[in-house]
Amino acid sequence: MSKLGAYLNLIRFFNPIGFWLLLWPALWGVFIEPGFQLKHFAIVVLGAFLTRSLGCAINDILDRNYDNKVERTKRKAFSKWRSKLDASSNICNIDGHYLYFSLTANEYIHN
Repeated sequence: MSKLGAYLNLIRFFNPIGFWLLLWPALWGVFIEPGFQLKHFAIVVLGAFLTRSLGCAINDILDRNYDNKVERTKRKAFSKWRSKLDASSNICNIDGHYLYFSLTANEYIHN
């Protein structure tokens, strides 16, 4: 498995239901807003994707000692990957910085 493929498996890229569950309510807010702006749409879509990715990475960090012991998660590609803690840390770092930026940049978005 390539390193990119391992990262995509880490953030559950090929199972997008969590992304959709975060995205739909947020899009309602964007579309109900009186003045639709493309930058709000882009921030919501990117924020939903990164929030879900961060949640998956944090879950894998916290469950790293248990995944190999549970029958359902033994075969997960992530549980077999050697540097899974480094990969999860990288995803958390990237996503965490984006989410922090998006929360603190609120005053620039509304101008």
